[in-house]
Amino acid sequence: MGLLYAAPLFLQVGRGVSALTSGLTTFPEALGVLVSTQIAARLYPRLGPRRLVITGLSSVTVFMTLMLFIGQDTNLWLMRILMFLIGAGMACSFIPIQVAAFATISPAATGQASALNNARLQVGASLGVALISSVISFVGITHVDAHGAVVANLASYHTAFIVSAILVLIATGIGFTIHDSGAASTMSRRPDETVKQDAILDATPGAEVVL
Repeated sequence: MGLLYAAPLFLQVGRGVSALTSGLTTFPEALGVLVSTQIAARLYPRLGPRRLVITGLSSVTVFMTLMLFIGQDTNLWLMRILMFLIGAGMACSFIPIQVAAFATISPAATGQASALNNARLQVGASLGVALISSVISFVGITHVDAHGAVVANLASYHTAFIVSAILVLIATGIGFTIHDSGAASTMSRRPDETVKQDAILDATPGAEVVL
């Protein structure tokens, strides 16, 4: 959320593009989420939450760091590609975190757990935006160039990008504390594996006992 706050400011204030161009440049992040969510949902039963979260957030850390190379004259298609990849990486953590978080919650506690989860999302998003906006303000959105003119200070936005990357890196480290065993109930076997095992049981006397 901090990145989604800083990116439009970088484009409109730092690079002076229109609001439409800014929106079209940050919009690919949503496309990345849309595409990657479908893939993550299919990989979840096979890989589990731990590997998906770590892989997704690690890639987001790298792509956010690459945002540092976007300057005043850099082709905006580079930023669009990075935004798409960031969204794709984030989506790899959305489903695993959401599903694994409720894996051991009883039906009676689901309401309370949902409320706490929503509160976590809102507080996390607010803190992220507050931190990134503070970083931008601290570094300064403008500076005086060698000719004495006041120009946009791209360093403030680059600092915001690197702080966002550091936050995601911390989240990646937390991802290593996830245990797939705690979410085993949500990792159902694929249908083709079930059919294959049933065929083995039918063809092999006593195999059910061995399995």
